[in-house]
Amino acid sequence: MEALRQIVRGGARVQGTGILISASTGPNGPYVVSERMSDDGKQRTVSVFMLKTDTYTVTVTFQPASDGKSIIGSLSVVLP
Repeated sequence: MEALRQIVRGGARVQGTGILISASTGPNGPYVVSERMSDDGKQRTVSVFMLKTDTYTVTVTFQPASDGKSIIGSLSVVLP
C-alpha cells in the first residue's frame, strides 16, 4: 500500500518512452492508470487501472481488439 501511496503523491508523469502513469486518490482509495502508447504515439495499446482499498483490490486491463472497433480485456477483484 505504501508503494501505491508514493506513486499517487507523484501525480501524472511519463516513464520511459510512450508510457503515461496517472495516479490520484478517489473516494474509494488510491488508484493508478497506466497507458502504453503505440510506437507512433497516436494510439493506446494497453491500459491498466488499479484501485487499492483496505478491503479489496481491483485491476482492469484493456486494449483495442484487432478489428479496431472494440476493446478486449480483463477484470479482477482480490478480497482478503
